[in-house]
Amino acid sequence: MTVTELAHFHSKSGDLTPALRDLIRWAVDAQDKWCAENLSSTTQYMSDGNEARGVGFDHVHIDFQQIEDPAVVLLTAHWESVPQHVEWMGSDINKQAIPPLSEQVDMSKLLIFHVDDVDAISPEILRAPVVSVSRYLVPKNRKQTVGQSMKEIYSRDNARPISKSGWRIEKDEAMERDGVEEHVIVSGAESIQNLKEIEATLFKAVFSGCGQEIRHYKRIF
Repeated sequence: MTVTELAHFHSKSGDLTPALRDLIRWAVDAQDKWCAENLSSTTQYMSDGNEARGVGFDHVHIDFQQIEDPAVVLLTAHWESVPQHVEWMGSDINKQAIPPLSEQVDMSKLLIFHVDDVDAISPEILRAPVVSVSRYLVPKNRKQTVGQSMKEIYSRDNARPISKSGWRIEKDEAMERDGVEEHVIVSGAESIQNLKEIEATLFKAVFSGCGQEIRHYKRIF
């Protein structure tokens, strides 16, 4: 099952430093090289450039800086499956990146999870100046209803290509305890105000009564 990786890094300095920016570029280039050499399916995705693989611009993954908290950097990539991503994380070249990364980011705050939809970050959304990541906690007994409502929304022209979404695969302790699933929506627009209008117009009624976290990001590469 194709998945989208969402990785949140917290800079120790409280902002995106040139050193961290350079490290991210190096790590992304290293990952792309490893994928091309080790994953035949990924090589096919990369034949037209990284964007076809769900990653960012100028041959780097999508790199966004959070507007609410500039210390947070969001990276995403598409994978054939979670085990494929785990294979990369266990590679020697990825392990080489951990020590220098640990100097720049707070590893205790590192958050990485996967969304069960390869379109959760689409090229159309990546081109937007501002992106929102909306995370809704949905009671398990509402999952099917919410899923159907989202399908109906995405069947309308006004929801495409500005938003994509999917269900979070990994569940943390709190989710298990509270009996909830997490639905993640990624939207792109010209401004934060536009994104707020998208949320209010398309999704507010669907997720009424659900816990939520909405953050906004600007592209940094």
